[in-house]
Amino acid sequence: MKEKIIKAHENNSDLYEFENLFWQKNKLVCGVDEVGRGCLAGPIVTAAVILNPYATHPKLKDSKLLSSLQLENIYKWIITNSAYTYGISNHRIIDKKNIYATTQITMKKALFHLLQSTDQLPAVIAIDAMPLSLANTPYDNIQLESWTQGESKSASIAAASIIAKVTRDKLLQKMSASFPAYGLAQHKGYGTATHIAALQEHQASIIHRKTFIKNFKRTKHEKSEQQNLFC
Repeated sequence: MKEKIIKAHENNSDLYEFENLFWQKNKLVCGVDEVGRGCLAGPIVTAAVILNPYATHPKLKDSKLLSSLQLENIYKWIITNSAYTYGISNHRIIDKKNIYATTQITMKKALFHLLQSTDQLPAVIAIDAMPLSLANTPYDNIQLESWTQGESKSASIAAASIIAKVTRDKLLQKMSASFPAYGLAQHKGYGTATHIAALQEHQASIIHRKTFIKNFKRTKHEKSEQQNLFC
């Protein structure tokens, strides 16, 4: 079993190197990431993941580098080989609090839910590009690490990015059925040329982030019609 684990680590370009430092001491690692921070529409989704020690997948990597089929397959592997939770904050919260504050709030939502439900707390929490504070919480003695491009440096962060992305993609698929004019199922709310063209033609829907789409206006009739569709 251990020989196979080592080979899997090598195939992932040392993605498990950080985790191994703690797993070798019988300690756990928690990874935290978000998806949807830069989108023009829809929620931000965060995830917190504690991988089972020495449970590895040779194709685990940053969710942005995986095809839809790879994402779904690795997602299924993660949910059977980890403890995980996710948090969601919708467009209204983003517009009210700003995206930076909302990202922190939503990361903590997922993280605290996981920490409260696990039998063994992690020794370290690795976060992708977002400083979090656990001061004045029951978890303020847990080591925190935050790195840019953390999905390429920690298997736990990469796993969190996949949980967050698959969860958010499924939400956007459902939203696309209510708002078919915007192509949400294809671009998932990101500011692609197709999405921007749809905004210019149809103006913003009620799930678009007003603070991100300041130049688009809706008529009173359009707003009322959309609210009836998505309440």
